[in-house]
Amino acid sequence: MRNQLQPGQPAAFQSPHQRETALRRFAATVLFVGLALALTLSSRPRRTTLSLITPAARVPLPPLSLALLSGKFWRLQDHRGHIVLLNLWATWCGPCRQEMPLLSTLAQQQPVDILGIALDTR
Repeated sequence: MRNQLQPGQPAAFQSPHQRETALRRFAATVLFVGLALALTLSSRPRRTTLSLITPAARVPLPPLSLALLSGKFWRLQDHRGHIVLLNLWATWCGPCRQEMPLLSTLAQQQPVDILGIALDTR
């Protein structure tokens, strides 16, 4: 019988290699989605509001709170009504570093809140 995860319980990995592989896959997926969003938004004319999902189709996300280096907490609920892009990246990931200027430009040109989370395990 496999171990069942409880809500909020992190997944356990058999080895450090499996964890690193999973983190790389996750980072690659986030990178792909982030770049697709950045490219899509950069090719559109600037608008004062951006709505990718109709209000009727929106579903609230579960609470999310992250500790910042400053000791404060970043809470998703403080950004209600804003577009939030969570960027998971690592300093050892070349494509992750290459997307930083794109994300910076995106933040300047579009009404989007970007939070970068470094996944450095090396």
